[in-house]
Amino acid sequence: MNLAPSLENRLLLQTMSQEFVEVAQRLQLRLQKSRPVFRNAADLLAVMVAIALPWSTTAVGVLVVLWLAAAVPTLDHSKWWKNSTSLVGGLPVLLFLFATAAMFWADVSFYDRFHGLHPYFRLLMIPPLLTQFSTSETGHRVVIGFLASCAVLLALSIATAIHPSIWRPENPGVPVKDQIVQSAEFVICAFSLLYFAVVKWRRGQYWASGFSLVGSLIFIGDVLFVATSRTELVAMIVLTLLLFVKLKGWKTLPIALAVVLLLSAAVWTSSSYIRGRVLHGVWEINQFELLDKPTSIGLRLEWWRKSVSFIERAPLVGNGTGSTEKLFKESAIGKSGAQSVVIRNPHNQILAIAIPLGLVGVVILLGIWITHVLLFWRDSLTAFVGLVVTAQTIVGCVFNSHLFDFTPGWIYVWGVGVVGGMVLTDEARTVSQRAAAQVEPTSADHPGRRGVLANGLEAEGNAISRV
Repeated sequence: MNLAPSLENRLLLQTMSQEFVEVAQRLQLRLQKSRPVFRNAADLLAVMVAIALPWSTTAVGVLVVLWLAAAVPTLDHSKWWKNSTSLVGGLPVLLFLFATAAMFWADVSFYDRFHGLHPYFRLLMIPPLLTQFSTSETGHRVVIGFLASCAVLLALSIATAIHPSIWRPENPGVPVKDQIVQSAEFVICAFSLLYFAVVKWRRGQYWASGFSLVGSLIFIGDVLFVATSRTELVAMIVLTLLLFVKLKGWKTLPIALAVVLLLSAAVWTSSSYIRGRVLHGVWEINQFELLDKPTSIGLRLEWWRKSVSFIERAPLVGNGTGSTEKLFKESAIGKSGAQSVVIRNPHNQILAIAIPLGLVGVVILLGIWITHVLLFWRDSLTAFVGLVVTAQTIVGCVFNSHLFDFTPGWIYVWGVGVVGGMVLTDEARTVSQRAAAQVEPTSADHPGRRGVLANGLEAEGNAISRV
């Protein structure tokens, strides 16, 4: 009696399964057909993010979401997983996961815990960026887009410095955001152009070298004479030393130090603006130590002193994600002057990590920086751009929490992700070329095979030239 209904149910299930499979196949086919469209959109949006970075936080936030939506359907998930488990892309993911776990032992509200986790989310974008630009040929457009955008900002900075009434008269020379962010962007562009000028000069392309050198000097001039960040003065010294080491080797380090001293003396004597910024820093320290006034440098010293005491409470795994502001609030009760100021981060990246995540978080952070420096420690223009972004961020993180700040944090993520993907592509290409060079002699006795191999290498060379 129950045989007929059972047979009907089986037939119904079989029909539904077949329809589901057909729908899935049609969706997969449509996705495959539309994949080039999504891929082109992801490449374009990555360029637009780079262009928007110097100007707008809102635009960057919107464009990053759109980029992620366009990129995810086109990425090779096996390569994405590989990049997410490698040291270059996996350590940022590990830091995010540990920060997520640290929410459970934070003695604050859920809102504060989630707000403390928020800056770590951008680190998750490094693996998909590595994946996209290890196969895309448009990574150079992202770099050029950022450089061109900063060039427009540079022109507006000089114009507003000469005529403050044009834009933001209360802050001449800084059209948008602040001088810390602007100086960081200009320093990255300046030293990238400087290395590019040297490369072009060595190749005999003197006009390109000259234009690049002039552009680099204009960027540096704006930082030194128009809108200076004291942090970027230190970054410029470090990047100058790196430039000498990368071009001439470690043996030239004493010469590089001498050059830095001579250039520093020249800038000191020629720029009253630089002298004023440095002397004002000395004044700020004196005001803090003698009168307990909340000056910029004085506040940093006070925050760093308090941060050490917070870390001593939970040195291994920290006080928990989102606990930093509460700790500063508790330490400010009944205090006055600099000690009464409450902050969400101590303006030092290592301390900003150590307070909520302890020694474990600091080790992961240092691992991120070391692996990224090693990734870009190669003799190529592309790698040097990544090295400049990484080194500038590390120096900035001594005096600020750049990975947690919006624009510097996204510059680091975009720089490491995009340029890192390009470097990984170059590395894989070099390995394949070496393998092909080893195979080629074995085909000497087989003219037909040799011709096929030569054609394949020629095709690969054409693809490389397009990159």
